[in-house]
Parts: sequence; structure tokens; C-alpha cells
Amino acid sequence: MVFPLIPLITGAVSAITTAVAAIGPAVSSFVASVGPTLSTIALQMKPYAEALAKFANNFLQVMDILKPGEQVTDLGERALQGLKQDVKMENYDSASDYLAALRKIEVDPNVSKNRNFAEKLVSGLAVSTVALEDKLNAPEGQFNGIWLLPLANPAYFTPERMKSLATTGTLGSNILDYLNKDLTGGESRSFEKSLEKNEQGEPITTEQRSELYDALEAAQDKWTEISKQAEQN
Repeated sequence: MVFPLIPLITGAVSAITTAVAAIGPAVSSFVASVGPTLSTIALQMKPYAEALAKFANNFLQVMDILKPGEQVTDLGERALQGLKQDVKMENYDSASDYLAALRKIEVDPNVSKNRNFAEKLVSGLAVSTVALEDKLNAPEGQFNGIWLLPLANPAYFTPERMKSLATTGTLGSNILDYLNKDLTGGESRSFEKSLEKNEQGEPITTEQRSELYDALEAAQDKWTEISKQAEQN
């Protein structure tokens, strides 16, 4: 599902999702759910794409997915170049083993130079999503939408807060539908209540709950704005 008001997936978006899908079956859920949306943002909305890359770099280092100095776009480039060097996700027992293999491949700078930022970013996010799920023993697709809340409200959904939501198991897979307001009233309420826990998995205070709901409302409003902006580009 892409933004609600975008009638067609452009050829460029389709090219990115096709390239990402080639990484392997493990990323198929990511590609099907948020791949077109993130590709559209990465291609058409540079400030948001750059902000997302910055968030991902910080968040993935907090989660020990990326090492200090590594960037999510570099990971994406390695994943794409790795396909031609037989370094494929399905060939490894775990995501961490796959990442270790990617770090060892020899990157062709000319190939990297000719690949656009959007493709590198979305590929890196896809691989990172699988790595997060593997690290936290989460079901496939659980963290597909984890990148959207920081886009819609970066002031509240910081790398540290997203780590807390991810590690306490409260973050559901229906973030995109929530932001698009496609959930039923009951589903929205269930999603919101699932976030009402602190880092220890305990219920948050009344003040924290009020802050959370204000942040979620602001995120939905901002997402509407982002969607309209993407449609106009």
C-alpha cells in the first residue's frame, strides 16, 4: 500500500521494490507492505529521506545492528552488490551471519556511484528490518512500519523511544494502516493501548499516556500532510 492519494506506483518506485525483493524471501513482507511507501518518500521527498536515513543510522547503532561509523545506505549497497557475489540472505543461518558476510564483500565504487540514494536507503532498511526481527525473535513483518513513526513525529519517536517500543514487544505491524487511519476504531484503540508501556514493560503514567496520545495524533496529522505532499511531487 502506498499513500492513499497516489493512483499509480511510478516506474522508479517499481524498480526499487523489484531490486529490494531480489535480496531474498525474508524481505518479501517488507517490500509488500511498506516498500512502495518508503520508496516514494526516498525518491520524491529528499528532506524526509535524509531525516529517515539519519534516524536509521542512530537507531540501528542503538540496537547494535550497525557498528559505529556504518550507515544504512552502505548496508543497502552491500546487500545489492552481494547478490552478484553470491552473498545472499537465504544462504545464512541468521541475519547477523549475513551482515557479517556483507561487511567482508568488496564493494565496487563505480557501481555504488551509479546507484541512487533511494535504492540504497530502502534496501538498507529492508535488510535492517529483518535483522531487527531476527535479533528480537519477532515474527516476520513485525517491524516493517517501524520507520514510519519517526518520519511522522521525530521529536517524540526518537531512536531511544523506538528501541523501548521494539524491545518490549509492544510495537505492532499495522503502523502504516494506523497512520493512514485505515484501522477500525477498535483496532486503533488496541494499537494505541499496546504502546502504553515503559522500558520495563510496565504501564506508563497518566502524564506519559497523555503525551503519547498527543504524539500519535500529531503523527497522524503529519502523515496526512506527507501523503498530500508526495502526491503533488
